[in-house]
Amino acid sequence: MSPGLAAEPTHARTGIEGLDDILCGGFTTNRLYLLEGVPGSGKTTLAFQFLLEGVRRGERVLYITLSETEEEIRAVALTHGWPFDGIEVRELVPTQDSLGRMSSTRCSTRRKSS
Repeated sequence: MSPGLAAEPTHARTGIEGLDDILCGGFTTNRLYLLEGVPGSGKTTLAFQFLLEGVRRGERVLYITLSETEEEIRAVALTHGWPFDGIEVRELVPTQDSLGRMSSTRCSTRRKSS
């Protein structure tokens, strides 16, 4: 590290004080984390708390959704009273057309291999 430059933080705060304590300061930076769980287990709550903490710190944040549309995510935020300013959303939700093509491709592949 060059003299006069501050070291990058080694942990990103989650926005949940008790969790940050357990994690010794938050998530280790420069890592990828995947949240998995049954509906209602708190995945979206944890994700939003983390994103809102980043926004509060002036960071750019990105929410990538694999199953819900941006409209649905905004509705969840609204029902919890969470601000949405500063949160960018990317939807990676397959369209019904693409699901139909995938399904018919798998079926035709199975038939050919029988």
